[in-house]
Amino acid sequence: MRLRRLRRSDFGYLGWLTEVATDTRYEKSAGQDALIDLLDRPDVLIDSDRRGVVAVAIGTPDENSATIDFLAVDPERRRLGTGGRLALATERRVQQEVRTLFARVPMDVGLALYFWLRLGYRPLTSTQRPARLNSSDTWMVRDLP
Repeated sequence: MRLRRLRRSDFGYLGWLTEVATDTRYEKSAGQDALIDLLDRPDVLIDSDRRGVVAVAIGTPDENSATIDFLAVDPERRRLGTGGRLALATERRVQQEVRTLFARVPMDVGLALYFWLRLGYRPLTSTQRPARLNSSDTWMVRDLP
């Protein structure tokens, strides 16, 4: 799976995205106008099949790490491995630049916790969580090879 930045031509394939963003409290793309703003963001990527979107910020919460703030898959493609492939493609994309990858898990999306656990991420306790990460969500972490 390959990742690239969003293009305006992708919007026709992303009718599902605003609902998923709202459900997961990802405020940066909750609403049709916000989708247009995503075009200018280098941290928002789409897979080559246009079935998944990920927001990954390199250099946060520190210079040796990156943060996956949002990972979403078209509801019609869930439970088919698309999300796992999207997460692994994200890891490959950032592993030359960072050593640690954090992933946000919304508190009210229980299956997301198991998703990240299956990929080898471990939950952070509140004392382990860097102060720059939102404290209202659960955070997972994985050290990259």
